[in-house]
Amino acid sequence: MYSSRVSEIRQQQIQSRHHPAQSDIHHVVGERPSSHGTSASDAHSSPSASISNSEIASHVDVHRMQQHQIGPGPTSAYDAASMPAPALGNGSTSWSENRDLEYWLPDSLGAQTPAFSFSGSNIYVKTTLPPLIDGDLGAGTINLQPENALNVPFSDVLSPNPNHQPQVGAFWPPYIHDSSLIPWIDVYFDRLHPTLPVLNRSAIFIKILSQEHRRNPQFGAMLLSLCAFALTQPIDISERPTSSSRADQARLMMNEATKMRSSSDFGEHPTLEAVLTSFFLFGYLFGSNQHNAARLRLREAIDLASTLRLNEPNTYLDFSSEEKGQWLRTYLVLSVTERAYALQRRHSISFTGRPGFTMRPTDEFIHNVTHSLVSGIIVHNEKDAAGMMGLALLMEIFDSIDEDIVECWNARCNASNGRCQILDQRKALSMHENLARVSDPSRYRSNDWFDPDYSNLHSHSAETTRNLQSFLSETQCADVLVTQKWVQNRLWHLCLTHGLLTSDSEHPELRYDFAFSVAERTLDVCRSLRISAMEVHGIGIIEKLYNISASAIMAPYNTANMEGSPASSGPALHLLASKYMELLQILRGGNHPYMEQYKKTVEFVGHSA
Repeated sequence: MYSSRVSEIRQQQIQSRHHPAQSDIHHVVGERPSSHGTSASDAHSSPSASISNSEIASHVDVHRMQQHQIGPGPTSAYDAASMPAPALGNGSTSWSENRDLEYWLPDSLGAQTPAFSFSGSNIYVKTTLPPLIDGDLGAGTINLQPENALNVPFSDVLSPNPNHQPQVGAFWPPYIHDSSLIPWIDVYFDRLHPTLPVLNRSAIFIKILSQEHRRNPQFGAMLLSLCAFALTQPIDISERPTSSSRADQARLMMNEATKMRSSSDFGEHPTLEAVLTSFFLFGYLFGSNQHNAARLRLREAIDLASTLRLNEPNTYLDFSSEEKGQWLRTYLVLSVTERAYALQRRHSISFTGRPGFTMRPTDEFIHNVTHSLVSGIIVHNEKDAAGMMGLALLMEIFDSIDEDIVECWNARCNASNGRCQILDQRKALSMHENLARVSDPSRYRSNDWFDPDYSNLHSHSAETTRNLQSFLSETQCADVLVTQKWVQNRLWHLCLTHGLLTSDSEHPELRYDFAFSVAERTLDVCRSLRISAMEVHGIGIIEKLYNISASAIMAPYNTANMEGSPASSGPALHLLASKYMELLQILRGGNHPYMEQYKKTVEFVGHSA
């Protein structure tokens, strides 16, 4: 039933492109919404990702599904459950043959182009993704407030509907069609889910097909914010010309998501869906360079998560494995994001301590992944295991960036007076040692290569990337390895402000030219990755690369003594600067705020040479 229903939605979408007049169909749902609030565990009540397609019908009221048809009745070709799905034009396995429900939706019914062309990838996207907003509606039609709102009598505003019953779907914007959501939710799972594994694909689509987003404003708001995030964050190279229209649609959806969950008692009974909505709002605002609003939404997500006690190990004791997995992944994503954002914008953090270490006892997988290789450990499926490993490695990177280090970074210690009690040489070397473990290639050694010594690879970073790709996707490798280098760079800056650097230290990490070494290794990492794998991470990874490169080329001018470091000055430094200039011009076509900043930095270095 579900497979044929999803096929029908996709078929309507294809038909609507050729017959626009047929796509503008309004639907009335006659079922009353639940009178109870959605609990935090609602997102986990769906079947596990390991069940087969034939078992879905046993979990959902089929009769209700037939009442809530999203569009015209199915044709006979799509109504027959036994009809085989069409083969994909690129020779990939037909979607109906895949019994893993986490990836049960069809990639496409038409021609496809690979989103990422690295070896082993099965990620495909449509050449042209549909707009989420009805194209027939002009700006005047999408009026978020009544034109004569102030002239409406007060009694009319507060009067209930004639039947004294809440209208199902009254809060859902009529110009956003259900069938238009699916491709953009696919974009999230194909491009963003590997590094943000906070949702379950089958659970999301089961709820959409049962019209949950028209009965539950919290779930509806999460869907809209998720799609807006997917519209603006992972823009592929071929999709750059649509950036402006994407931003306009995303802004409308964010406004609707905010309105949908707006109430005077918002936050009194938080749900995981509310946490994720705030997080996706933050992601959109961060990518739009609206950092005051972004900080507010991230704080909101963290406060809601704290109310749900996501940061307390005892919260997970009575959870099912499905529920525990989603809550734990959400907590780790929030922890990583909060600490990275604290370093980027000099904010404080709420999730204190060492979240990765604290949460090890709550999940056997995290305990194992932080101590040894993940060989033989299964979490639902291979992609879930990769997602958990990626999160565990990111937590390993950020565990050392605790509240004390953030205080130092925000210049709230006594470093200026030479009396900081938090960061000394021993502490700095310990942090560098922990960070170096993340990129240790021997840690990810695999027997799946003919040349286990990688004698044909010319750099330590390339070896690490190749080894790590045996366990993570290329997009995850980009996130983990670039973030590691960026945190090393931030720690170098911290050591500089604390007077811990010298030109001839016996520890390379405590030398002035370590910033240059980090920049070189980061460039090696980027050479071993595809541009598409980096661009998935949006403006965030571009900012990290800018920080790393600017630190390296400005180091001779920001330090009093760089003697004894010929590699970090002269031709070598100018070559490094030109390589980063080329990289930053390629990423998003140079259409980002750090391009101009970097050009000014390079010009300054050129004039000072």
